[in-house]
Amino acid sequence: GQFAADSGVYGGQDEIWLTHTNGAYEAIFLSDASAISNPFSLRGNSAAQWSFNIDDIKLELVSVASDGEYYLLMYLNTSASNYGFGIYAYGSDTWSEAVTDGLRFNAVSTSAKPVFTCVDGVVRIADKLKGEDCYKPWFSYIDRNRCGTTTAYCRKWVAAQSPLIAPTDSNIPIAASASTQSPSQGEFKLGTDYSFSRNVSETGSWNPNGITGTSHASSSGLRKLVANASVFEASMVGMTVKMSSSTSVITGFESATTIYTEDVTWADGTAFKVYEVYDLGFSWVYDGNQESLIHNRTSAVNEDKKNWSFHIDEIACGHYWDTETTARKTGMQMYYRKNSDSTNTWYHLGEVDFNTGFRKSGEDDFSKTWIQRTLKTEYQLTDIEISTPPTYETYETRNGFKSDSTEHLDLSADSTGYSTSIIANRTHYIGNVKYANKDGVVRNHGDVMFKSLPNKFDTFPLNRKMEVSVQDGDEITALETYADRLLQFKKNKMHLINISQEIEFLEDTFNYKGVADQSAVCKTDYGVAWVNRDGCYIYNGKDVENLLEKNAIRRIKKNGIDGWVYNHTFDPMIAYLPKERWLFIPKDHSGGDAAAGAQGAWIYDMISKSLVLQDGEFTTEDGYKISNLVTDHNGDIVYFISTGVIKTLDVDAIANSGVKIYTRDIDFGSPGIRKKVYRVRISYKGDASALNVRWSRDGDDNPQNFEGTSSGKPTGTAAPTPLEDKSGDLTLWHHAELKPAIASDATNIYSFQLLISGTAAADFKINDISIIYREKTVK
Repeated sequence: GQFAADSGVYGGQDEIWLTHTNGAYEAIFLSDASAISNPFSLRGNSAAQWSFNIDDIKLELVSVASDGEYYLLMYLNTSASNYGFGIYAYGSDTWSEAVTDGLRFNAVSTSAKPVFTCVDGVVRIADKLKGEDCYKPWFSYIDRNRCGTTTAYCRKWVAAQSPLIAPTDSNIPIAASASTQSPSQGEFKLGTDYSFSRNVSETGSWNPNGITGTSHASSSGLRKLVANASVFEASMVGMTVKMSSSTSVITGFESATTIYTEDVTWADGTAFKVYEVYDLGFSWVYDGNQESLIHNRTSAVNEDKKNWSFHIDEIACGHYWDTETTARKTGMQMYYRKNSDSTNTWYHLGEVDFNTGFRKSGEDDFSKTWIQRTLKTEYQLTDIEISTPPTYETYETRNGFKSDSTEHLDLSADSTGYSTSIIANRTHYIGNVKYANKDGVVRNHGDVMFKSLPNKFDTFPLNRKMEVSVQDGDEITALETYADRLLQFKKNKMHLINISQEIEFLEDTFNYKGVADQSAVCKTDYGVAWVNRDGCYIYNGKDVENLLEKNAIRRIKKNGIDGWVYNHTFDPMIAYLPKERWLFIPKDHSGGDAAAGAQGAWIYDMISKSLVLQDGEFTTEDGYKISNLVTDHNGDIVYFISTGVIKTLDVDAIANSGVKIYTRDIDFGSPGIRKKVYRVRISYKGDASALNVRWSRDGDDNPQNFEGTSSGKPTGTAAPTPLEDKSGDLTLWHHAELKPAIASDATNIYSFQLLISGTAAADFKINDISIIYREKTVK
């Protein structure tokens, strides 16, 4: 049977009968489109006894369309999850742990802090702490066919690793030519009978300088070979010479009859041969456009033939290539280099695409396509012959750097990584990088950034290193971009870097405007905003503005429960709420004391340029930590608290008995001149009848009342709650003229403060506040 659509149907399609003779077989069962809940089953077709073993069973989607789903990724931060991640699906409102699929940091020695980078549907994750044994996860959905068929494919979510690991010997087994090679999952198996040669002379131009000869009756000896005829050429330096069982490399040329070699004592009057040895190297292709370093796997050599052709009998691959270590691989590049080439240049030999086939270096089309040998488990490319060693391309011309570990940033080693990253101009910038130097010593470089090659987000040549300020006692903590500028944040400063050209340059440095980490930076449609313990700033493409200052005057006090932060231990964060054009700024995320205002948050309105403090247990309950803030696809701000609960910032108005709206002590720009305040005009809507609206002068702690209002006009009687209930008509803004109850107290004042507190209904809103005053003549 197969999958069933209902209990009365055995097969979603026609019945498939299994072969019932001895042997190993594979069968593919396809479900009906309407199959939902019935089990997959096998049943006997007779009463006879029968037995079988199921070696492997796999349930896979044949195809999957984009469902338009949105996901949220959360770091679980527990050893029980192997320091893995959870994924929330918005559409289905469900959580799943991706740990079983490999999305994890693995066994880190301390709790890790993830750095997420998203581009082209891929999430790359690094540990900011660069912990020992910590993975660098790469997570995405992969949908690609294998070996030119739709029956072998990778079509699923894949958790792999970001570093581009080169092949190893075990990845590229070599065997004698055979009709079937039975490759394992992830193997690139080569079949050859004559060490990758056609074994026929004059069929190509490999080993063009190969010779045979006989040593002179005398004069040969240690490291010196003298021929009895003129057979040597200067171009043979680096080639291999063999006499009986002795083999060495030619190191020097004296004449057509005399050469020098490595430590071998050559016999007189004995036959010898000189031939070229070609190293064969292979590199994985990742994601269709990134290439690992070359692994020098073996040699192509034929010591008995001259001008032979390079030949591979068959290349065999098979299975799905859908595991953590194979799914990202889309092909293999093949290279060669001559041992006699003193430059050690790797020349491109050909390319194998794991779906399309093989093409020689310089070819536009794939001249060889995959041939099925065994369904799903083996496909071959056969009879690959290259008569002339190609010199069109080298590894360096194809990639922009040499295949040398000393020229490439290796982030695969333990304790390596970076603390922050950003994508800009299709380039991956990483900062505060820990890596091994040319001597193999791993050291953290807090001032260093690297940039990837464009569109190759895991490829970091060492010559693309960037340093702005070095050994200044600081380190890079965050990166962000706006237009063609890169903002590099350190703890105590911000460097503004122009990245509009290939060569970046520093435009400006802003001291004391650094951040603690990436959670203190966000991007808005006005520019890049960030916070630290001293203020809130925005870069708009031209200038850096401190949002806590206006006309060089601080708008709110720095410390205290109702200040910017309570004290220097607080670490504020920031996120942008595009629906309201607000900056949302929790005062602290470390689980501090609510009595000190740790769970409060500032809201900055980008339109009105106003600041409002939401105090109390606004972001979370007392003592709980919160995660970084994320603006999701709905335009909502989302975060987690340390209990594991996901929270969305709720901006819907509710009735509140703890409203406090205090203006600063306003001196109207003339602190030394006396004024007289006549009226305060407030435009509002909703029920404000329970709000206390009072005023004070010259910093006095004893506020005074206004006269009450009726239809917006003063009544002549003092009232602590002078506003009215205007909830009957919420389509209009209602105006109230507030007159100081004791007019003489509002005369000869230097500053004025408006204080609104008490209970506000959910529909209450203020549109604007105006103060009518007159400066008095200086006497």
